[in-house]
Amino acid sequence: MARPSLIHKWKTLYELAIQFKEKEYWEWMYDSDLFGVQNPRTGEIGYCCVMGNLGEHYALAVYPGAEGLATYIELANQDPDNPDPMILLSQKCLQVSFENREQLHKEDHEVIKKLGLKFRGANNWPLFRNYSPGYLPWFINEEEIDFLTALIPQAMDVCDRAAESLDVLKPPREAQMLVRVAEAKGKEWIWRDEWQTPALPAPEHIEAPIDQLRLHKILKTAQKIDATWEFDYFHFPEGVRDGSKERPYFPLMLIWADQRSSMILSHEISRPGEYRDLILNQFLKLIERSGAIPRQVWLQQDDARAILEPSAKTLGVELELTSDLEAIDDIFNHMLGFFGSRKSSGGFLH
Repeated sequence: MARPSLIHKWKTLYELAIQFKEKEYWEWMYDSDLFGVQNPRTGEIGYCCVMGNLGEHYALAVYPGAEGLATYIELANQDPDNPDPMILLSQKCLQVSFENREQLHKEDHEVIKKLGLKFRGANNWPLFRNYSPGYLPWFINEEEIDFLTALIPQAMDVCDRAAESLDVLKPPREAQMLVRVAEAKGKEWIWRDEWQTPALPAPEHIEAPIDQLRLHKILKTAQKIDATWEFDYFHFPEGVRDGSKERPYFPLMLIWADQRSSMILSHEISRPGEYRDLILNQFLKLIERSGAIPRQVWLQQDDARAILEPSAKTLGVELELTSDLEAIDDIFNHMLGFFGSRKSSGGFLH
């Protein structure tokens, strides 16, 4: 992390973070005051907000591109009276935050030591992290160092102007957002304001595999029963890692439960991004093992419904999209209670 070729880049980034902290932009900026800064090398927009107005977590958060912005919107739209305790695991962003000494990892302290920097006190230690869906926060790479180095001065420019009046963020047209964009002039970047309408990710097309031969065998051997099964997937509330140098991740739990008894019928664990390949096979294996085809399956994830729908139709199983999964909720809350009572080993990054 602190290899010699990066030390000069770390030096510049830490200097900018210190300048940002000294300004205390959270005194007048809220995390709902969103603006953009273009990555001058890739053209991607980083959607920025300043955190800390409530005096809890001081940071500049940067949500890259349409996918990052979508995770910000999902977080912002949470019901404050009933927040999803796992929502932070879905965030895609970079953060420059200001923490207590003990919240930094060994590698962070190594960089600070090599730069000859000293920090004291609470909420005063710069910390740079990448947040990716399903993974624990992790060290930023060289490309992200370069982006934050270009971005922070532009974020400061916007926040400085907002100190005079937050009207600087008021769009001339509905749904537009202030974005700082860069244009190359010789060896320099010339920055200007531009009002843009942010683009959100296009609806995802999900391929739904279907094995007609397997389904035909199931229809010949399994018996239809008057039962409702529930299915859901969610992040396991404790991080794991596959190797000492690998980034820790939160495995996904895929749970099938009987609605009447709340009994777990099947469960599997998946790495982030690999769970969709398991959903249909898990469903069919459960039917094959039990010899029973349920009348209904209740689930709340759109992608799971899309994956199961063709096979469920062939089997005569009704799919009900609902958030009212009492059996699954009982299992999930039991897991949260169990892991919430355990002490952290301190082996991963926070």
